[in-house]
Amino acid sequence: VAATTAFVAGSGCQKEEARCSICYMPIPPETRVVISVNGGSPKAACDARCPLTYQHETGQKVKLLQVTDYETGKRLDPKDAVYVTGSDVAPDAHTEALRVTPADTAYLHWHRCLPSVLAFRKREDALRFQQAHGGTIMTLADLGFADNR
Repeated sequence: VAATTAFVAGSGCQKEEARCSICYMPIPPETRVVISVNGGSPKAACDARCPLTYQHETGQKVKLLQVTDYETGKRLDPKDAVYVTGSDVAPDAHTEALRVTPADTAYLHWHRCLPSVLAFRKREDALRFQQAHGGTIMTLADLGFADNR
């Protein structure tokens, strides 16, 4: 009975992780965006770079419907946000150790959606972040979403 109880208590009780509708990776809450592809239904994506990469690779028109303020986690209208792209912060990137020699290890930092695109509610927050982490300040128009023009 104890083994059965442990099995039942441990199965099906975990909350399923939100996954990106494009790359199927877990969605970091601080970079979550909502998009529409070719005017279709809204879908969640891991960050703003992922749908931009998808648009570039497929030629389909992507519209950014909602972004998340990186600092507060609050949802924003994409037109109201200021973006930092190419900083040294990439919340959904992965680090993998690679053995170079028996004594040395190199680390590969990767994600299909690098460089990162982070949204901020206020320009001064984006500038402060940029000073600490590098990158380029952009507007929604600068990013190049086909359906947000």
